[in-house]
Formats: sequence, structure tokens, C-alpha cells
Amino acid sequence: MQVTAFGLVYMPLLLAVVLFARGWLPGLVLGSAVFQAAAVVNVPVGSSYYGISPYLASAGAVGAVMLWRRLGAAKSPILPPSHLRTPAIWLLVYAVLAITGSFLLPRIFEGLPVQPPLDPNGYALKELPPLFWSISNLAQAANLFVHITVACFFWQSLNRRDWSMRYTIAAFGAASGIALIAGLHDGAALLLERPRMASFWMSNIGYALVDNVLYQMPYLTPAPDGSTYAILYRISSPFSEPSYGSAFMASAYAGLVAVFLLTSHKRVLVFVALFLFGLGLLNTTGSTGWVAGFVATLTLIAVFVWKQIRNTKQREKTHYLHWRLFVVAVLLVSSAIAALWQSPLWRAVPAIGNAFIFNKAATLGNDGRFLSDVRAITLTQQTVGLGVGMGSNRTSSFLTSLLSNTGIAGALAFLSMLATLMARFIRARQLSPSQHFTSVALGTCMFAVSLSIPDLNLPFLWAFIFLAFALCPAQSTRPTATGTA
Repeated sequence: MQVTAFGLVYMPLLLAVVLFARGWLPGLVLGSAVFQAAAVVNVPVGSSYYGISPYLASAGAVGAVMLWRRLGAAKSPILPPSHLRTPAIWLLVYAVLAITGSFLLPRIFEGLPVQPPLDPNGYALKELPPLFWSISNLAQAANLFVHITVACFFWQSLNRRDWSMRYTIAAFGAASGIALIAGLHDGAALLLERPRMASFWMSNIGYALVDNVLYQMPYLTPAPDGSTYAILYRISSPFSEPSYGSAFMASAYAGLVAVFLLTSHKRVLVFVALFLFGLGLLNTTGSTGWVAGFVATLTLIAVFVWKQIRNTKQREKTHYLHWRLFVVAVLLVSSAIAALWQSPLWRAVPAIGNAFIFNKAATLGNDGRFLSDVRAITLTQQTVGLGVGMGSNRTSSFLTSLLSNTGIAGALAFLSMLATLMARFIRARQLSPSQHFTSVALGTCMFAVSLSIPDLNLPFLWAFIFLAFALCPAQSTRPTATGTA
């Protein structure tokens, strides 16, 4: 067993929180999900290793705390609060379908050609191997059981007097900030040829980690120093792949944009934070997050303008302040673009767009990832809508992975959980800044993983789901016209 440097830092922190500061434990388990590529220990399994992630270690701790609270003197119930019961029921239905299917469906449909999740050749396979039950099915079922354990811990915590929303948000925010710093440091270290910390943040050797990928982007015209191309790196730290990192950064960035545009909460600090997470998103050089962040920004600006038009007749000083801050933000962003315009990197923008956006769209029909999505739909038809079992088939999108692995029933249950949860945010009379952040971040994350991330048990996606459960508005009905008169 290999104890990692990350584990030497994280495990004492986890132990201290469990023993002396359990009010911080919900936030700590959410924060641990951010460090997706880290391990606290690497356990030998045959000729390879299985990395115990900080999220898995934290989930084990909260499971023990949950049982102690339920079986001990407190007798704390595990049932969710009444306003969360509909999405909670859908979540449990999804879990039963997905876990049961992971054991039964690979045996029922044994022999069907599938793209195995653990094959190192991935999307380049020309001939697909036959379906059979494997360790991948067991691992995915266990991962989902871990998520359900964390969900039950959150439901129990929400019913207790020692629940602290402030601690939960602060811990998750701190972890997100550390992940941002880790990625920016790694990008700067690569460009400046300085020592890196990637081995600290990406210590889980049980993953097929993508450390970094170098791109040489040609300039439209040579720079004054004679150079003809820019060097870009795709940054993974502290995630296993740049696409994962870009999806998380886009989600956090979009959530902060929502807080900035739709609330008046600490605008200067919020703008600084969203600007930094925007840099973190660009730093990943991940088209998945770039597209998700761009779409989320356009959508939020449209919502902001619509709200301003609706409030035209009710404008007060705060509305003018709102507009002034928005103008200041536009000026600051314009200044950043102007500074970029003067740098040699601006000459490579067309090449960057072609490499990461336009060329991908142009070659989509022959791309192995797209073909895997098409095969997923075919598999769903061949299995009469039942799917081949969670952990059996690899695609390039969360939605097609959900459909082909858990079937139509599993996909509907998961999406119903999300829909009923998000509906309470949409229909709420008023949202706090944290609720604005959470709802938009979760929506952006779902959009990002639906673009090109197939992992059904991605820890930070589930962290956003748990945060949405924790912050879900208890009152979800908008006031009627009579009630507001």
C-alpha cells in the first residue's frame, strides 16, 4: 500500500473534522469530490493499483457518522426533509435500477458487442468485444452506492440542529479555490519551465491519467520576435483529464456569473472570483468547458436583460448600481481583451478556434466519440430499452452513457430526479446568492458532461447534486397576482 503525499495532508484533516468539527463534514465531503485525480492511498490489486480517492475516504467517514447518529443516542432519522422527498425518491429509484442492472443485464445480454470502459484503446477500437460481466460493473455499482450513502448523510444532516449551511458552502468554496490555484500553478509552471505539483494533485495511479498535452498553434502572421507559433498546454491538475477540469471550471465560473448578474451580493469580490475562474477555465484548454461556459454566459446575459426589462417600471437606485457594475465589468473584460490583442497569443486565436471547436464540429460524423454515441442508441434498441448494465459500455456523453447502461427506465429516473430538484429553484419566490450559484453550476455541469464526459459517477457532478439538495428552497411556489396585490 502506497500512502500518497496528498493523503498525508488530507487524512489528518478528515480525522480532525470527524472528531472535533463535524459541522464542517458535509462541506468537506463535497470539497473532496473536487480533487478527482488524487488518492490518499494506492492499494495493490494484482499487477496494478486501486487508488482510494479523498472522496471515497470521506464517504466512508460520513457513512460511519451517519450510522452512529442513527443508532446512537440521537436516533437521527435518515429520511429527507419533506420538500426534498420527490427528487429523493427518484434518486433512490434510479439507484435501485442502476445497481440491480449492473449485475443482471450483462448476463442477460451477454455477447452483445460493446465498447468496454476499461479498454486502453478507447474510441479507436475497430471491432468491439462481446459483453460479459466484469469488475467494471462491480466498481460502478459500488461507486453509486457510495453516492447514495453521501446523499443519506446529507438528508440526515439537514434534519439536525448542528447543520451549518455556512460551513458547507465555505468548505466547498475553499476546495474549489484550491483546485483553481492548482491548475493555474501547473499551467504557469509548464510555460515558465518551473517545478510542478502535478504528482501531488494527480496521485491516483489507478486512473488512466492525462497529465498534459502540448499544442503548437500557428500564428496568422509572425510575431515581432520572429516566432511563428504559440505553445499551449491542456491542463489536467487536479483532475484526471483536461475535459474534466474544464467542465468543473465552467460550472463554477457560470455559477459566479449568475451571482454577479442576478444578485447584489459582494459584487466586487464575486467579479474577481468569476474572473479568476474564467482564467482557470481558459487555462484548461478544454473545449468541453469552453462551450459550456460560453453557452451559460449567453444564457445568463439573456436572463439578466429580460429581468431588467421587466423591472423597468420599478427601478430604484439599486438597479442603477446594478447597471453601473455591469458596465464596469464589461470595461474590465474589454481591457483584458485589449491586452490580449497586444500579445503574440492573439495571432493564434483562429488556430485555437479551428483546433478545439470548428474542426471538431466539421469531423463529427467520422469521430470515434460520436460513433460511440450512435452505437449506444443501437444498444438500447437491441436490449429492448433495458440497457447493458452500468459499467458495461463506454460512450462520449453522459446522456448516451446513461441510456445505454441503465436503460430508458434508469435514464428517466435520473432525469426526473434532476427535473424535480431544479424545478424548486426555478419556481422559488426568491433565491439567495448561494442558491443562484448552485442551480446554475449544476445546470452547466450537466450540459458539459452531456457534451463529452460519459462517467455516470463523476464525483464533482454528484457534489453539485448534493449541494442542490442542501440548498433546495423549502418554499417553491411563486406568489400569485392576488397574493402580491
